[in-house]
Amino acid sequence: MEVLTLLVIGLAFLLSIKLLALLFKTGIFILALPLQIFAALILTIIFLLLVPIGVLTGILTVVLSPLLFLGPLLPILSVALGIYLLLRR
Repeated sequence: MEVLTLLVIGLAFLLSIKLLALLFKTGIFILALPLQIFAALILTIIFLLLVPIGVLTGILTVVLSPLLFLGPLLPILSVALGIYLLLRR
């Protein structure tokens, strides 16, 4: 349903751009130029945000991946902590 809605919105947008092109007697590419500039600006901002986030994620993966080996030990560590807390009193 969402895909159909997006297609209808895109089709309406395309038809409105073509109508503007006929109305102003200009080419479709001249009307779309500000949209292309805006899209390039948004993509540049997204790219400049996603690259550092990706690098940070890679570094954290390398640093925290040894902790995955402690996962099977969690029940044993929980029991040991419980026994320690019981015997501490």
